[in-house]
Amino acid sequence: MAAVHSSLHMTRSLHMTSKVLRCRAHCRGTRAPLSSSGFGFGFGGFGGLNGFSYGFSARALFVVGHDGQDHEFGGCGLACSWLSPSPSHVPSHVHHHLKRGRALSHHQHALRAMSSLSSLRSTRRFNQSTVRSPGAFQSRRSSSSSSSSSSKTLSSLDAHGSSFASPSDFLDQNDEADSESHIPGMASSTSPSASKKRVNYADGMSDEQLKAVLAPDGAVSVKAGPGSGKTRVLAARAAHLVTNEGFMPWQVLCITFTRKAAGELRDRLKTFLGAETASRVHAGTFHSVCARILRREVENRLVLRKTGRTADFVVFDAGDSIGTMRQVLEEQMFFTPKQSLETAPKLISRLGRERSFGEMPIMRRDEVQLYVEAKNRYERALIASNAFDFDQLLSHTSMLLRDDPDALRDYRERWPHILVDEFQDTNSIQYDIVARLAGARSTTAADVGMEGGKKNDVRASSLFVVGDTDQAIYGWRGANVENMRVNLSRDFPAVESLHLSANYRSTPQVVRAASGVLSGQSRGNLQQSRANFSIRAHRPSGLPVHVGSFDDDVTEADAISREAMWLAEHRGVSYSDMAVLYRTNRQARSLEAAMASRGVPHIVVGSTSFFQKREVKDVLSYLRLASNPHDTSSFARVLNVPPRGLGPKALDEVKKLAAKRGMSAASMVLAFDGAAWEPKGELAEAVGARVAKGIRDFRDIVQSVAESANRGDDASDVVRLAIDRSGFRDWLLPDAGTSKGKKMSKDKLDENMKRWSNLDNLVDVARGVQAAVLDDDDFLREDVSGDADENGGSNTLADFLERIAVFADDSQDADEKDDQAVRLMTLHSAKGLEFDVVFLCGMNEGLLPHAISLNDDDGIRSKEMRVNEERNLAFVGITRAKSMLYLTHHKTSSASRFEGSDALPSRFLDDALRGLKEVGVGDDDTWFLYQ
Repeated sequence: MAAVHSSLHMTRSLHMTSKVLRCRAHCRGTRAPLSSSGFGFGFGGFGGLNGFSYGFSARALFVVGHDGQDHEFGGCGLACSWLSPSPSHVPSHVHHHLKRGRALSHHQHALRAMSSLSSLRSTRRFNQSTVRSPGAFQSRRSSSSSSSSSSKTLSSLDAHGSSFASPSDFLDQNDEADSESHIPGMASSTSPSASKKRVNYADGMSDEQLKAVLAPDGAVSVKAGPGSGKTRVLAARAAHLVTNEGFMPWQVLCITFTRKAAGELRDRLKTFLGAETASRVHAGTFHSVCARILRREVENRLVLRKTGRTADFVVFDAGDSIGTMRQVLEEQMFFTPKQSLETAPKLISRLGRERSFGEMPIMRRDEVQLYVEAKNRYERALIASNAFDFDQLLSHTSMLLRDDPDALRDYRERWPHILVDEFQDTNSIQYDIVARLAGARSTTAADVGMEGGKKNDVRASSLFVVGDTDQAIYGWRGANVENMRVNLSRDFPAVESLHLSANYRSTPQVVRAASGVLSGQSRGNLQQSRANFSIRAHRPSGLPVHVGSFDDDVTEADAISREAMWLAEHRGVSYSDMAVLYRTNRQARSLEAAMASRGVPHIVVGSTSFFQKREVKDVLSYLRLASNPHDTSSFARVLNVPPRGLGPKALDEVKKLAAKRGMSAASMVLAFDGAAWEPKGELAEAVGARVAKGIRDFRDIVQSVAESANRGDDASDVVRLAIDRSGFRDWLLPDAGTSKGKKMSKDKLDENMKRWSNLDNLVDVARGVQAAVLDDDDFLREDVSGDADENGGSNTLADFLERIAVFADDSQDADEKDDQAVRLMTLHSAKGLEFDVVFLCGMNEGLLPHAISLNDDDGIRSKEMRVNEERNLAFVGITRAKSMLYLTHHKTSSASRFEGSDALPSRFLDDALRGLKEVGVGDDDTWFLYQ
């Protein structure tokens, strides 16, 4: 116990002596046990003497004596506090942490005790003997109002049942809540002070949430219903590991599926740990984590060197992949442009299904031959372009961990704790990556148990996953809900299964409707797995569920628009707090027309994202080409953008010339000395003077951008240079006095103004890429000191392109952030969002469930699996509603080619109303009311 007492200030002092601890040798997961003498974690000597404990610190000598007063002795580098060596004088509150029945290191004991004591430093019971936190050294003479505020911690609730606010006081404690700022004591993430004000992660948590946060090391699976606070639990778990379990923040890896989710997780971590510490926790998407691993290892590990890429590889998004496949079909397999336009997306889709499901899609024999040949040529084209596509980021990381035991050991040591959000959405490759890092039974013995005839001692990481099998809606793209339902317990037999069943988001009426949908689930394993779990509303009773039945989709859309206008005018509901959800994009047509006719502001979410807009993609192609001259896809895209007389015919000539030299067209244009393209030059004579001049101009643009990037200029400056040198302004906004300017119509000019505005926005994005837009920390920094700027890393062109690549498909259009517009979106797009008012329209057989799901088995997923996923989709849609829910269906429609003239109400609508009672009809007889 004396060792524990004497180490308290030392553990606090570790943060203050960060410069030494930031050596890589001391931050790779080793935690030396503390003792009453000698050296502990990293460095430092400490021991007990005459009722004092002391530890080396960057701060002044600071003593809290028997009188409860603190005394400063100057900057001698010691921090001391009085602690009685007798256990009887230690608050029982501390003993609770020291007697939890777990085998903890001295360091872990000390951190737990330190947390308990520091939480009590300002309470009336224990104000006579206190351990000061480092922050207290600076603020001990602050006003009494700040020092008298009681800090309620995890330990105080555990040990003594101290009064905490009831979860009902925290109605916005939902899993994806943008409204967490409404929770008492929680600083808004948008507030200027959000990153400064720290909040105890245990404040306001329910018993089941705390149980998940405090779960012991090992494998833990948390089934979290909608609105149950799962993201907050995930962040609190990470904060607990850093604050109470003795792990450094960079030893915790948090994996999410979207940039938005990663951003929300970081915001919560900032409130729990402070901005500086939170920035050291690795939080990112699967793709961003894998991209960083590959960037670091692709030239260092033999397994990856065989792939033919270098560390400056580019990442192809879905559009780039389709474009590359089109090039393969047209240039190597003699497809016409029209044929490639139709065929390329299908081939990429089949390739994605093969990678996700691990088996080739069902095809005719002639289709198989075409697919295999196109796939092989496509893979070679990626290598030639020094590129990975999105799927390969995952598959090659999985291959590295599978085939290189040293790499697996390194990353297990790097991340002793792995936390995964939305685990029900993992596909087979993502599950394999997580399972290998965490030491799954099915991977450890076979893959890393032996190396060179000797046992390979690889420490398994602790795994903490959160998800909801009832919200599994991505099976069509390879997600396997069985990873959470079955595979986790198979590969981790000792997994602890926990539940978060309280819904803090929705009213009881909404929750009953959602539960009714699940009650109709097909019997068998799925129903059995739900036997011990049901969501329960924590909010008081609210408004009835409104149900509408209409003759056709046009009448349905008009009724929804009319009701949205009424809610805004008579109930004061903001349009931005309303959403209309539907199964297919085709359904948006009638809704857009109805809202436009009634003047209801609206946005169709999921339209072309910012990074997919044509002009933005064009500039990004210039940047990628400057970074990687082998990028044939980017080369073909912008060779003649803006127009410079290098159309398809000129491109063909350049490609033929390059083929004779055994080079790609991009490499030949950019690699040859500029003199070769001069009028008398070797290449100029081969292609003609006009083409040669256009190529010289193009080459000069790319070269100037590359030189700026190589100098290490800020990404925003490089982006602006690419825009200016390429001539986009003159192309989009010609001078009114020129012939082109005179010919441009007003509509075209307005369109081009928007496009030019997008390019200005791209410069802003590049300028704030880390803090304002992506906030993606350097996952694999060699050490935590280094040269990182205040945002967590550099902002070179390479940094910018990497971050943009892994988030491009996940970025929303800036127009979608309009604060006064109804959101129109598909049910899949609504995942992770919430609104005060939700209209779920088109609840018809053939739409929801979709007609395709009602077909026979497709060879990969059974009809039952597909229908159950549609049920989950309805459940997700309903649980987006916080206060008001509208469910509608119609008899005939132009929105779906699958519907007949006698469309029946969806089976899910019947199920939703099963647990509700009809209580009347609305004032205008449009809506039936259910409680």
